[in-house]
Amino acid sequence: MRGLERLGLFAGWRQDTNCEALLFQGLNDWLFRAADATWFRPEPVREALRDGTMRSAALTRIDAALVGWPRLGYLGPRRFASSRESLRSCLSAPWGWKDPRNTFTLPVWLELFPSARVIGVERHGVDVAASLVRRERARPTLGKPPRVSILGLTPNSLAAPLAGYDLPRAFALWEAYAAAAAEVKSRAGDSFLSARYEDFAREPLRVLPEIARFCGIEPRASALRHATGALLGGGAFRHAEDPELIGFAASVSARLARFGY
Repeated sequence: MRGLERLGLFAGWRQDTNCEALLFQGLNDWLFRAADATWFRPEPVREALRDGTMRSAALTRIDAALVGWPRLGYLGPRRFASSRESLRSCLSAPWGWKDPRNTFTLPVWLELFPSARVIGVERHGVDVAASLVRRERARPTLGKPPRVSILGLTPNSLAAPLAGYDLPRAFALWEAYAAAAAEVKSRAGDSFLSARYEDFAREPLRVLPEIARFCGIEPRASALRHATGALLGGGAFRHAEDPELIGFAASVSARLARFGY
Protein backbone atom coordinates (compact mmCIF):
# COMPACT_ATOMS: atom_id res chain seq x y z
CA MET A 1 0.00 0.00 0.00
CA ARG A 2 2.86 2.39 0.74
CA GLY A 3 4.23 1.88 -2.75
CA LEU A 4 0.86 2.67 -4.34
CA GLU A 5 0.49 5.75 -2.15
CA ARG A 6 3.84 7.03 -3.43
CA LEU A 7 2.52 6.60 -6.96
CA GLY A 8 -0.57 8.68 -6.26
CA LEU A 9 -3.21 6.39 -4.73
CA PHE A 10 -5.01 8.06 -1.81
CA ALA A 11 -5.46 5.49 0.98
CA GLY A 12 -6.72 7.61 3.85
CA TRP A 13 -5.55 10.42 6.13
CA ARG A 14 -5.70 8.42 9.39
CA GLN A 15 -4.14 4.96 9.14
CA ASP A 16 -2.77 2.39 11.54
CA THR A 17 0.77 1.01 11.40
CA ASN A 18 -0.30 -1.51 8.71
CA CYS A 19 -1.50 1.27 6.36
CA GLU A 20 -5.15 0.42 7.05
CA ALA A 21 -7.52 3.41 6.97
CA LEU A 22 -9.19 3.71 10.37
CA LEU A 23 -12.56 4.71 8.90
CA PHE A 24 -12.95 1.52 6.89
CA GLN A 25 -11.29 -0.55 9.57
CA GLY A 26 -13.93 0.67 12.01
CA LEU A 27 -16.76 -0.05 9.57
CA ASN A 28 -15.51 -3.57 8.93
CA ASP A 29 -15.18 -3.91 12.69
CA TRP A 30 -18.85 -3.01 13.09
CA LEU A 31 -19.90 -5.49 10.38
CA PHE A 32 -17.98 -8.28 12.08
CA ARG A 33 -19.41 -7.46 15.49
CA ALA A 34 -22.94 -7.28 14.12
CA ALA A 35 -22.47 -10.78 12.71
CA ASP A 36 -20.95 -12.06 15.98
CA ALA A 37 -17.68 -12.68 14.13
CA THR A 38 -14.03 -11.85 14.79
CA TRP A 39 -11.12 -11.52 12.37
CA PHE A 40 -9.94 -14.98 13.49
CA ARG A 41 -13.49 -16.43 13.21
CA PRO A 42 -14.77 -14.64 10.10
CA GLU A 43 -17.20 -17.16 8.62
CA PRO A 44 -20.37 -15.81 10.36
CA VAL A 45 -20.06 -12.57 8.36
CA ARG A 46 -20.74 -14.41 5.13
CA GLU A 47 -23.97 -15.92 6.45
CA ALA A 48 -25.10 -12.65 8.04
CA LEU A 49 -24.71 -10.70 4.80
CA ARG A 50 -26.92 -13.19 2.99
CA ASP A 51 -29.78 -12.05 5.22
CA GLY A 52 -31.66 -9.25 3.48
CA THR A 53 -32.56 -7.37 6.67
CA MET A 54 -28.98 -7.44 7.97
CA ARG A 55 -27.58 -6.42 4.62
CA SER A 56 -30.01 -3.50 4.27
CA ALA A 57 -29.24 -2.26 7.78
CA ALA A 58 -25.49 -2.50 7.12
CA LEU A 59 -25.76 -0.55 3.88
CA THR A 60 -27.83 2.19 5.51
CA ARG A 61 -25.51 2.62 8.47
CA ILE A 62 -22.31 2.54 6.45
CA ASP A 63 -23.68 4.99 3.89
CA ALA A 64 -24.48 7.40 6.73
CA ALA A 65 -20.86 7.23 7.88
CA LEU A 66 -19.64 7.95 4.35
CA VAL A 67 -21.78 11.09 4.23
CA GLY A 68 -21.30 12.38 7.79
CA TRP A 69 -18.46 13.50 10.03
CA PRO A 70 -16.71 10.09 10.20
CA ARG A 71 -15.39 10.63 6.67
CA LEU A 72 -13.16 13.40 8.08
CA GLY A 73 -10.88 10.69 9.45
CA TYR A 74 -10.40 9.32 5.95
CA LEU A 75 -10.33 12.53 3.91
CA GLY A 76 -8.36 14.71 6.30
CA PRO A 77 -9.16 18.37 7.04
CA ARG A 78 -8.22 19.81 3.66
CA ARG A 79 -10.19 17.36 1.53
CA PHE A 80 -13.07 17.36 4.00
CA ALA A 81 -13.32 21.17 3.98
CA SER A 82 -13.43 21.32 0.18
CA SER A 83 -16.11 18.65 -0.20
CA ARG A 84 -19.73 18.55 0.88
CA GLU A 85 -20.54 15.26 -0.85
CA SER A 86 -20.56 11.65 0.22
CA LEU A 87 -17.27 9.81 0.22
CA ARG A 88 -18.89 7.68 -2.47
CA SER A 89 -18.65 10.55 -4.96
CA CYS A 90 -16.34 13.29 -3.67
CA LEU A 91 -12.97 11.85 -4.77
CA SER A 92 -12.04 11.92 -8.43
CA ALA A 93 -8.43 10.66 -8.21
CA PRO A 94 -7.71 6.96 -7.56
CA TRP A 95 -8.33 6.06 -3.92
CA GLY A 96 -8.95 2.99 -1.81
CA TRP A 97 -8.18 1.19 1.43
CA LYS A 98 -6.58 -1.97 2.75
CA ASP A 99 -8.13 -4.41 5.22
CA PRO A 100 -7.94 -8.24 5.07
CA ARG A 101 -11.51 -8.39 6.42
CA ASN A 102 -12.70 -6.98 3.09
CA THR A 103 -12.35 -10.59 1.96
CA PHE A 104 -15.57 -11.34 3.85
CA THR A 105 -17.34 -7.95 3.79
CA LEU A 106 -16.77 -7.29 0.09
CA PRO A 107 -20.42 -7.88 -0.94
CA VAL A 108 -21.42 -4.77 1.00
CA TRP A 109 -18.58 -2.67 -0.38
CA LEU A 110 -19.27 -3.69 -3.97
CA GLU A 111 -22.90 -2.72 -3.54
CA LEU A 112 -21.82 0.72 -2.35
CA PHE A 113 -18.97 1.00 -4.87
CA PRO A 114 -20.05 -1.10 -7.88
CA SER A 115 -17.16 0.13 -10.05
CA ALA A 116 -14.50 -0.72 -7.47
CA ARG A 117 -11.45 -2.70 -8.42
CA VAL A 118 -10.24 -5.32 -5.96
CA ILE A 119 -6.65 -6.38 -5.38
CA GLY A 120 -6.14 -9.66 -3.57
CA VAL A 121 -2.66 -10.03 -2.04
CA GLU A 122 -1.57 -13.63 -1.59
CA ARG A 123 1.26 -15.01 0.53
CA HIS A 124 2.54 -18.49 1.37
CA GLY A 125 0.30 -19.97 4.06
CA VAL A 126 3.08 -21.23 6.32
CA ASP A 127 4.78 -17.82 6.29
CA VAL A 128 1.47 -16.20 7.24
CA ALA A 129 0.75 -18.76 9.96
CA ALA A 130 4.23 -18.44 11.46
CA SER A 131 3.91 -14.64 11.46
CA LEU A 132 0.56 -14.84 13.27
CA VAL A 133 1.95 -17.17 15.93
CA ARG A 134 5.03 -14.99 16.49
CA ARG A 135 2.88 -11.86 16.79
CA GLU A 136 0.48 -13.36 19.31
CA ARG A 137 3.21 -14.88 21.43
CA ALA A 138 4.98 -11.51 21.53
CA ARG A 139 1.84 -9.64 22.58
CA PRO A 140 2.27 -9.14 26.36
CA THR A 141 -1.18 -7.77 27.21
CA LEU A 142 -4.25 -6.30 25.61
CA GLY A 143 -2.63 -2.90 26.12
CA LYS A 144 -4.44 0.37 26.67
CA PRO A 145 -8.14 0.57 25.83
CA PRO A 146 -8.39 1.90 22.26
CA ARG A 147 -10.00 5.24 21.56
CA VAL A 148 -13.68 5.45 20.80
CA SER A 149 -14.25 5.77 17.08
CA ILE A 150 -17.10 5.83 14.58
CA LEU A 151 -20.39 4.09 15.23
CA GLY A 152 -19.48 3.69 18.89
CA LEU A 153 -16.81 1.18 17.96
CA THR A 154 -13.03 1.14 18.09
CA PRO A 155 -10.86 0.57 15.04
CA ASN A 156 -8.70 -2.04 16.77
CA SER A 157 -11.32 -3.68 18.96
CA LEU A 158 -10.98 -6.99 17.12
CA ALA A 159 -7.27 -7.22 17.81
CA ALA A 160 -7.68 -9.46 20.85
CA PRO A 161 -4.86 -11.99 21.22
CA LEU A 162 -5.30 -15.48 19.86
CA ALA A 163 -4.82 -17.22 23.19
CA GLY A 164 -3.22 -20.62 22.70
CA TYR A 165 -2.94 -20.20 18.94
CA ASP A 166 -0.55 -22.67 17.37
CA LEU A 167 0.75 -23.25 13.86
CA PRO A 168 -2.03 -25.62 12.66
CA ARG A 169 -4.80 -23.28 13.81
CA ALA A 170 -3.08 -20.23 12.36
CA PHE A 171 -2.63 -22.08 9.07
CA ALA A 172 -6.33 -22.99 9.06
CA LEU A 173 -7.14 -19.31 9.47
CA TRP A 174 -5.00 -18.45 6.43
CA GLU A 175 -6.79 -21.23 4.57
CA ALA A 176 -10.20 -19.74 5.39
CA TYR A 177 -9.20 -16.29 4.09
CA ALA A 178 -7.52 -17.77 1.00
CA ALA A 179 -10.62 -19.82 0.16
CA ALA A 180 -12.87 -16.78 0.57
CA ALA A 181 -10.55 -14.71 -1.63
CA ALA A 182 -10.61 -17.41 -4.32
CA GLU A 183 -14.41 -17.30 -4.27
CA VAL A 184 -14.36 -13.51 -4.63
CA LYS A 185 -11.91 -13.80 -7.53
CA SER A 186 -14.11 -16.29 -9.37
CA ARG A 187 -17.08 -13.91 -9.19
CA ALA A 188 -15.34 -10.58 -9.77
CA GLY A 189 -13.80 -11.31 -13.16
CA ASP A 190 -11.83 -8.43 -14.67
CA SER A 191 -12.43 -6.23 -11.63
CA PHE A 192 -10.17 -8.48 -9.51
CA LEU A 193 -6.36 -8.64 -9.64
CA SER A 194 -4.28 -11.21 -7.75
CA ALA A 195 -0.87 -10.09 -6.51
CA ARG A 196 1.61 -12.35 -4.76
CA TYR A 197 3.72 -11.06 -1.89
CA GLU A 198 6.63 -13.16 -3.12
CA ASP A 199 6.55 -11.42 -6.51
CA PHE A 200 6.67 -8.03 -4.75
CA ALA A 201 9.81 -9.07 -2.91
CA ARG A 202 11.56 -10.45 -5.98
CA GLU A 203 10.44 -8.15 -8.81
CA PRO A 204 8.90 -4.95 -7.45
CA LEU A 205 9.67 -2.96 -10.60
CA ARG A 206 7.65 -5.43 -12.65
CA VAL A 207 4.75 -6.04 -10.29
CA LEU A 208 4.07 -2.56 -8.94
CA PRO A 209 3.42 -0.94 -12.35
CA GLU A 210 0.87 -3.65 -13.18
CA ILE A 211 -1.02 -2.98 -9.96
CA ALA A 212 -0.76 0.80 -10.40
CA ARG A 213 -2.27 0.62 -13.90
CA PHE A 214 -5.03 -1.61 -12.59
CA CYS A 215 -5.81 1.20 -10.12
CA GLY A 216 -5.90 3.78 -12.90
CA ILE A 217 -2.42 5.19 -12.28
CA GLU A 218 0.20 5.46 -15.03
CA PRO A 219 3.48 5.60 -13.12
CA ARG A 220 6.62 7.40 -14.28
CA ALA A 221 9.96 5.60 -14.05
CA SER A 222 11.32 8.04 -11.45
CA ALA A 223 8.19 7.64 -9.31
CA LEU A 224 8.47 3.87 -9.52
CA ARG A 225 12.04 3.89 -8.23
CA HIS A 226 10.90 6.04 -5.31
CA ALA A 227 7.85 3.85 -4.65
CA THR A 228 9.71 0.55 -4.57
CA GLY A 229 11.72 1.90 -1.66
CA ALA A 230 8.51 1.65 0.39
CA LEU A 231 8.14 -2.08 -0.22
CA LEU A 232 9.34 -4.67 2.27
CA GLY A 233 12.46 -6.25 0.88
CA GLY A 234 12.33 -9.64 2.58
CA GLY A 235 9.99 -12.22 3.99
CA ALA A 236 9.33 -14.24 0.86
CA PHE A 237 9.29 -17.99 1.66
CA ARG A 238 10.79 -17.24 5.07
CA HIS A 239 9.62 -20.64 6.35
CA ALA A 240 12.33 -22.26 4.18
CA GLU A 241 14.91 -21.01 6.70
CA ASP A 242 13.39 -22.95 9.61
CA PRO A 243 13.52 -26.79 9.75
CA GLU A 244 10.36 -26.97 11.87
CA LEU A 245 8.42 -24.83 9.39
CA ILE A 246 9.81 -26.80 6.44
CA GLY A 247 8.43 -29.96 8.05
CA PHE A 248 5.07 -28.33 8.71
CA ALA A 249 4.90 -27.11 5.11
CA ALA A 250 5.50 -30.65 3.91
CA SER A 251 2.67 -31.92 6.11
CA VAL A 252 0.18 -29.46 4.56
CA SER A 253 1.56 -29.56 1.02
CA ALA A 254 -1.74 -30.69 -0.51
CA ARG A 255 -3.62 -27.86 1.19
CA LEU A 256 -1.02 -25.34 0.01
CA ALA A 257 -1.23 -26.68 -3.54
CA ARG A 258 -4.93 -25.85 -3.61
CA PHE A 259 -3.90 -22.19 -3.63
CA GLY A 260 -0.92 -22.52 -5.96
CA TYR A 261 1.85 -22.93 -3.36
